[in-house]
Amino acid sequence: MCTVTWLREDDGYHLLCNRDEKRSRLLAEEPRQHTGAGGIAYVAPTDRERGGTWIAANEFSVTLCLLNGANLSSSGGLRAGRLSRGFVIPELLDCRSAAEAGARAMGLRLEEYSAFTLIGMDGNPETILMEWNGAESRLEANRNDAGLVTSSSLDGQKARMLREKLFEGMRLSGGGWDAAKLYHFHESHGEGDLAFSPCMHRSDAETVSFSWVQHFGGEIRLFYTPGAPCQWRSGESLQLPCRRSS
Repeated sequence: MCTVTWLREDDGYHLLCNRDEKRSRLLAEEPRQHTGAGGIAYVAPTDRERGGTWIAANEFSVTLCLLNGANLSSSGGLRAGRLSRGFVIPELLDCRSAAEAGARAMGLRLEEYSAFTLIGMDGNPETILMEWNGAESRLEANRNDAGLVTSSSLDGQKARMLREKLFEGMRLSGGGWDAAKLYHFHESHGEGDLAFSPCMHRSDAETVSFSWVQHFGGEIRLFYTPGAPCQWRSGESLQLPCRRSS
């Protein structure tokens, strides 16, 4: 359960993520710098309950973000995976481009995982979207400057419809997107239906954290706050200098 948006600008990109979880679930460990396969540095928070992560950025300016469920297609299988989806991103953090990460994800033993949608960004003009719906996988390159992918365990179709309507309305007001407007979208309660708003609140679940990745000026930065963006709390900001892939 998540809401993820992105924005490409001439000299870099933003990716913003609301993570929605059951209120009973343990809070994640705040982001820290890790060294992965091949000695490649990355920054990521960690899921305390199941391990792994839902968002990470590495020193090649590759950002990966994962949502539960099939969010690009309207159908999917009911297969329940043996492995936590939080282990998908750690398998890919030595990739030197988002395209490489998407291709590698397609080659995983996908039948071991429940349905998921993976978003990948880097310094190139395409955002990579990869989906495993429990029965089939697909990979696409999205060239839109801004975009939205969202999921909900309550009613995914309704959540997508309402959030996309709000997203499009905000895009049309005031001449397109900028980073401040994207943040406003993430803290928004829409028309007041809190169970389906981008900043989500239900009796059993809510938006539990907000992450914002920025890649500009040869550096990638991950900001993380453990709480809903409508209830601003101080957070953790980590930076990595980026290097070119060879």
